Amino acid sequence: MSRDEKIARALLAYSQRAGYGKIASSPDLSGWGLSPETVSLVEKNLNAFLIAVLFDRMLPWEKAWEAPLQLKRRLGHLDIHKISKMKTESLAKVLGKGRSQKSLVRFPNRMAEGLGAACRVLIIRYAGDARNIWRGATAAVVIKRLSEFEGISQKIANMTARFLGLYYGVRFSDWGNIDMPVDRHVARLFLRAGLVKPVNSDPVQRIPNLKQAIIHKARLLSPSFPAALDEPAFEIGRYWCTSEQAFCDHEPEPCPLRNVCPRLIKLNVK
Repeated sequence: MSRDEKIARALLAYSQRAGYGKIASSPDLSGWGLSPETVSLVEKNLNAFLIAVLFDRMLPWEKAWEAPLQLKRRLGHLDIHKISKMKTESLAKVLGKGRSQKSLVRFPNRMAEGLGAACRVLIIRYAGDARNIWRGATAAVVIKRLSEFEGISQKIANMTARFLGLYYGVRFSDWGNIDMPVDRHVARLFLRAGLVKPVNSDPVQRIPNLKQAIIHKARLLSPSFPAALDEPAFEIGRYWCTSEQAFCDHEPEPCPLRNVCPRLIKLNVK
């Protein structure tokens, strides 16, 4: 077994211990650390789930998933038909900073445009029900459909497909089509673990090329479900292999990869 394969096995073993790889039979976000009100909303209202996905491009994931509840409180509803008819300026005011409220996002106007457009697409193409995006569809089709929404990148589309399969009970026949949704924590971990090499290319293309290298590597190491490596890599990159310091031998809980990782800690992605 190669070192890369040992690292992949260690990542999947950590995922299993932490409960990340458990497939839910119905919506279950109880382990996400969100407020009970938020969990109830995004589990029961799949349009709220899609709205959270839309917010993910502008916010840390915890805040993104709390955003639908905050929006509902400000609007008094979460009716996509009403939202779709709102003027961008009016919706931006709801999202933005006011006398008694903080801004939900850094760029309210851009978020308002994207949210309004997404609601209209949802009504026109999917009868106003986000479940129709994935009902009876393969993962590949779901990723393609999600990518057609303004603001949902390939990264977020793949992340969403993984969420649907693992936490919402959506049964895909092609898990192998769900790629790694690479962020800075995953990229840092893959570099320091030696799973990919630093990309020495034009500065504009460096990050895209690094992401493609990671996606390709994940496909090789976990072909039946490449995105299975995402959550453990994200968590290790976030808590142990940070941009400021690598806590390889930190006690009482050292890094799950400490016995297989080459510890190339000089490499970094912030």
